[in-house]
Amino acid sequence: RLEDMARIAYVCMHHGRWENKQLISCEYIDAATAKQIDNSHLGNEGYGYQIWRLKHDGFGFFGMGSQFAFCFPKQDFLFACTADTQSDPGQQTGVIECAIYKLLEQLDAVSMKKTRIILQ
Repeated sequence: RLEDMARIAYVCMHHGRWENKQLISCEYIDAATAKQIDNSHLGNEGYGYQIWRLKHDGFGFFGMGSQFAFCFPKQDFLFACTADTQSDPGQQTGVIECAIYKLLEQLDAVSMKKTRIILQ
């Protein structure tokens, strides 16, 4: 479910914390989201513990058919998606480029009122 994926990404983006509880050790999350493997020869930013490094000091979880969650802690921005692009895998690149990097550019370019979706 989208909500569960967003919760996991939120906990990782906040160094293992959910509200006032430390659910996963900060040290583990920091290591898991850091570059453990250099895959720059493929045009990537690095790879952690099943977690991809992204531009702008972000990290992300990639699933099949555009099921993913991207975290950009410096911008306090999280994007989760459960699209199904299996019938046209090329659409996944479009979803990533438009939904993530275009939104991220807007966050950097425009001062936006901060809003949060509260996950229950």
